[in-house]
Amino acid sequence: MEVEFRGQKFEFNRRMKVKELLKELKLSPESTIVVRGDEVLTEDEWVEENDQVKVISAISGGKFA
Repeated sequence: MEVEFRGQKFEFNRRMKVKELLKELKLSPESTIVVRGDEVLTEDEWVEENDQVKVISAISGGKFA
């Protein structure tokens, strides 16, 4: 699979669950979103060898009133 994260491309030659992919990239599932096409994937979904996915950092901030 081809994975894009912060402008970098990573290649993996096996299928794995999203949570395994994030572990390989040393990323937290609480602070990232994995997208295939226009579909947001959950931690337990499979990413196949021929998939192209993007990993997006979830940024939060601001003040509570």
